[in-house]
Amino acid sequence: CGITGGQAECYFDCAIFSSAQGSGQLIQNLTCLEDCFSSNESANDYCIFLLLNDVISKGVCNLTDEFGYNPGPGIYEPLVACGMAIVASPWGFNQTVVDQGTCSKKTEKLLLKKKCRKEIMEEQGFIQNTLLQLIQNSCNHNVSEYYVNFMQGNLPGARKKRNAELSNPKEAQIHSRVKRLAPAQAIYGSDDIRTKLKFENTHNRYSWICSLRSSGSSPEHLCAVNLLTRPPKPTVIVGSAHCTYLCKDQSAGLVSACCCSSGPENCSGNSTLCGDNPGVDEMDGTDA
Repeated sequence: CGITGGQAECYFDCAIFSSAQGSGQLIQNLTCLEDCFSSNESANDYCIFLLLNDVISKGVCNLTDEFGYNPGPGIYEPLVACGMAIVASPWGFNQTVVDQGTCSKKTEKLLLKKKCRKEIMEEQGFIQNTLLQLIQNSCNHNVSEYYVNFMQGNLPGARKKRNAELSNPKEAQIHSRVKRLAPAQAIYGSDDIRTKLKFENTHNRYSWICSLRSSGSSPEHLCAVNLLTRPPKPTVIVGSAHCTYLCKDQSAGLVSACCCSSGPENCSGNSTLCGDNPGVDEMDGTDA
């Protein structure tokens, strides 16, 4: 069961952690992503490689406030005392932000490029969310805002906001009071960004799909079935009803399906292949 062809995804060895503070699913063991992105400086995803390398080697910023609350996901270490700054927020109050975090200047410069943003936003939801959380908790606030503003600009109603800015300044002020929303998996058509799915990477992906095979020294595939439970519980598999009927001969046992066919492919006349009296019979425990 589960032995499907194709290549394994690079993230199959990652541990997934569900975090309310982290806006959903996050990858906890960041080292598992190191082989997912290129270390070649000319590659578009080199910025992600650098981001991971910075956080793995130096940690994330300790964002704990005077009340003891840390808005970060709380699963990455070490927590580092980063350089912080106070800036005016679009909502009319001052906020404390990361000025100098654990991201290098080189990493931050690359993260601000459109081709890097495209690479990040095309990742599957849990990987994208992990990378955005690392940016928010490790890089200069301008880098974080670059991604937040991009996502907010593509939210439903953002087009109305942009039109309002041109036609009605007062309405524009109303629509500008948009709260920061958690990163969401989406398609950004105007920017030619959509989640990249490598459908050929199916190795061991479907652990519940099994090949039901005939018994004997040379087992043959009979039908695909779904595994519901396995030992130490009773083994329960579910398949299509037609799979429980086989072509058999009393003397030869299980024979080719063409021996029982009523169509032009019927081969029942071949006694070597079909035996003396082939017929359709229900499968029993000795057959598979």
